[in-house]
Amino acid sequence: MPPIARLSALPCLLAGLLAALAAGPAQGRDGALDPGFGNGGKVVHGFPGGLFISNAGLVKVALLADGKMLVAAPVINGNGDTDFGVLRLNGNGSLDTAWASGGARTIGFDRPDSTGNDVLLGLAVQPDGRIVLFGDAAGAADDESDLAVVRLTAAGQADSTFGTAGKVLVPFNLGPLGRRNDQGTGIALQPDGKILLAGLVELADGRSTFGVARLNANGLRDTGFDGDGRAVIDFGPGFNARPSAVLPLADGRILVVGASVPPGSGNQGDFALARLNADGSPDTGFGTGGVMSFDFAVGGNSTDRVFDVVELPDGAVLACGFAEVNGPTNTDMACLRVLPDGSPDPAWPAVLVPFDRGGALTDFAVAMARDAQGRFVLGGLAEAAAGNYDAAVARLLPDGDPDPAFGNGGTITHNSCTPICVGGETENIASALAIQPDGSLVLAGWIANNQGNYRVHVLRLRGDGVFGDGFGG
Repeated sequence: MPPIARLSALPCLLAGLLAALAAGPAQGRDGALDPGFGNGGKVVHGFPGGLFISNAGLVKVALLADGKMLVAAPVINGNGDTDFGVLRLNGNGSLDTAWASGGARTIGFDRPDSTGNDVLLGLAVQPDGRIVLFGDAAGAADDESDLAVVRLTAAGQADSTFGTAGKVLVPFNLGPLGRRNDQGTGIALQPDGKILLAGLVELADGRSTFGVARLNANGLRDTGFDGDGRAVIDFGPGFNARPSAVLPLADGRILVVGASVPPGSGNQGDFALARLNADGSPDTGFGTGGVMSFDFAVGGNSTDRVFDVVELPDGAVLACGFAEVNGPTNTDMACLRVLPDGSPDPAWPAVLVPFDRGGALTDFAVAMARDAQGRFVLGGLAEAAAGNYDAAVARLLPDGDPDPAFGNGGTITHNSCTPICVGGETENIASALAIQPDGSLVLAGWIANNQGNYRVHVLRLRGDGVFGDGFGG
């Protein structure tokens, strides 16, 4: 099973996955590793007790106001199943052992008659410092998984004011028994403190599509959102769809992005965006009935997917992920600018960012951010050799052109194993990205050695012409 299959719009798409080997550039160049962070710009952490993480979910990162950071991941517990886990790191990358239990906290739902596999896929930090973890929790065999949320206090303890002992489950359960596998995919906080959740929802006819839920600050579902706090977005008869991220827009509307698969198309998938009104109803002023799809049509099986999205000052959005090119395993980072009416921006042609370092040439953008200069930073993976992936970063100018001041003509890859892993490595990817106030770039993901053991890895890169100084640690 591919290491990042939970990200895939189509499970068979990800036979080869994740990132490119490249020597670091000169130290003064944007994209270089920051020597003031960890071991030459990178750190690798397991969880206390010798616990490894699982590649069934994702590693996420969030920056804190004091210069520290949270890194969340699915953790394999002592019973062999998975729990939500979160670490707090000092500004220099070291574990903040004064926080929670030795710098870490793990939380499981462990529902009766389930496998106990609770898979983390999202992280958010509220303005008051409380921590929201998101993913899905396994249920009994006939109910399968449900969307699952945990809230912790800033000190890392279960927040008793949220749900039941800090935990909330959000079932959709629209399919028949045995076909109720609702999976979490994305989380975002609204300015009013409400919590938006996106997930894949199985339908009664066997298809899957976008599901969105909204919670009040206390964890109860918001009945002002589509009547019961849950909305389903359907792309049309016969369509399958899988969301990746949800974004509250400046005007109060809600955008959900991912991939849609037309009926009869086999493995084909398209960039997919859907917009809801604040009350959860489809926004018919966007695309066709509130949804739009875009096919890059540049080769292979024409399989494309959005993983992340940012809103722009003019109300347009930039959606980025991957597009399949030339062959069925060759993918490039890809971005599309979409106007407020849901149409592709003709003045900003769709962008492809190839790394093409080796192997099957699989390159993905999994996370993105817009920096203070209006540039777009993409983080993800690029294949270095068959079955071996490295963390990949690209920076685009506001017009979509590669930024020549970053890395090697706008792109860079980093192998996190050198020199800190023992026994070689097979993967190290970035699945989360954040920009610090000084412009430094923080990327987090997983790293696997050749024994198949996964750990958290975090990189800090030069992002705006100067290095940080180890702040906060």
